[in-house]
Amino acid sequence: MKSNTKLILKAVLFGLFLIFTFNMPAKVVLKNGDVAYGNWTKSHSPYILSGEIIVPQGKTLNIEPGTLIKCKVGDNNDYSSDKFDQTIIRVNGKLVALGEPENRVTFTRYSNAGNWGMILFDNSDPESILDYCNIEYCSKITNLIEATVLKGAITLLPNSNAKIYNCNIENNIVGIQVSKTDQTKTTYIYNNKFNNNRTAGIICYNSSDPIIEKNIIENSKTGIICIRYSEPEIKNNIFRNISEGIICYYKSNAMISNNFINASSDGIMLMNKNTVEIINNIIVGSKFGISLENESNILIENTVISDIMVCGLKLDHRSSAHLQNSVIWNEVPEFWFNDDQSKVSLSYTLIKNSYQPNQVIDITGNIYGKNPQFINPESYDFRLNCDVLNLENFSPCIDGGNPEIKYCDASRSVNTGLWGTKNDLGAFGGQKNSSWSLRDKITLEFSTVFEDIQFTQLFIK
Repeated sequence: MKSNTKLILKAVLFGLFLIFTFNMPAKVVLKNGDVAYGNWTKSHSPYILSGEIIVPQGKTLNIEPGTLIKCKVGDNNDYSSDKFDQTIIRVNGKLVALGEPENRVTFTRYSNAGNWGMILFDNSDPESILDYCNIEYCSKITNLIEATVLKGAITLLPNSNAKIYNCNIENNIVGIQVSKTDQTKTTYIYNNKFNNNRTAGIICYNSSDPIIEKNIIENSKTGIICIRYSEPEIKNNIFRNISEGIICYYKSNAMISNNFINASSDGIMLMNKNTVEIINNIIVGSKFGISLENESNILIENTVISDIMVCGLKLDHRSSAHLQNSVIWNEVPEFWFNDDQSKVSLSYTLIKNSYQPNQVIDITGNIYGKNPQFINPESYDFRLNCDVLNLENFSPCIDGGNPEIKYCDASRSVNTGLWGTKNDLGAFGGQKNSSWSLRDKITLEFSTVFEDIQFTQLFIK
């Protein structure tokens, strides 16, 4: 009887062992110097990484939806040091991490505190892609390139490209850092959410020219920083709960269009001989709408600058701006000059105050002192009122822009619903207006839909 009992007990224990064993999550461990290619799967997660893991040139690492990658944190960020202990995923080949909206690929830290290194694209295959991924808790690396600090959770070194779509990039020092890329390919940063990245959402430097489109960048010091001849195309993004929206340093020539910028300090700041086009943007709630320093020159076209605390444009050190088909509507001065050589020229622009300093040049077609009659600026709806049954509130900005054909509203006017109309002042007029629909993929909570146009009321939570 005792023998039978023991046999039964052994059988039960063995059964429990098998159940426990086959239901345990698989685990793959990679250590410093290991190479990674082939397929990483959800069923073998989590993948535990430490040190420098390399995707070799000519090889592809495919990561399937739901895969979890945990990277050990470190304290020493100096790559040249014997004590360097951060985790780096260095991509010399191709990385293809394809998650799904409800089944993302996640790159995170192994412990509950601290930071790991980064995903580093180094002369990588230009067809690398990160889609529906979470990338979080990354740090910085010093001296990997002499006297250079790399800060991006995703960092692209010279001559590397990637497509970064639909990712959540959170709790890092910088979300993405891009340097000069392969001129035959383009780095796309599309429809991502950047949250709580300490220094910036994105840094572009050394002649980089990524396309940055339909992202939300929030809860960071700065949204996007452009440095040293960088030429990004920045369009259809939302910046909110940040100090500075976009900063351009030293001869950066960015195209900034169709963005919503709500920053506490500067909506856009240009320093050191930048030449920038600012078209069809809305800049609200900032201390300064746009700041220009050290011989910066800009074209501002079909842009709204409203609800500003100190002034619409601040100019310093021989800087200049030309405003056309725009609206500056605030209780504070439109312009602030810190020297006598900076200047602003205006054409077909509505501003509140008719009296302006001598450095403001009235070219033609400007409107002074008339309320632009935005539909609901408190809810960030800066379309223009065009109710013909209430002419008292009909916006003077409708068809108030430059009458030349090349400036006419593109196709159907967002404000009036009519086709082929003259340029409407503000963010919804002109040829480069994208209708502010943001409708391809991006879904914004607390959104209100007016006809086929999606406007957002989530800019400040």
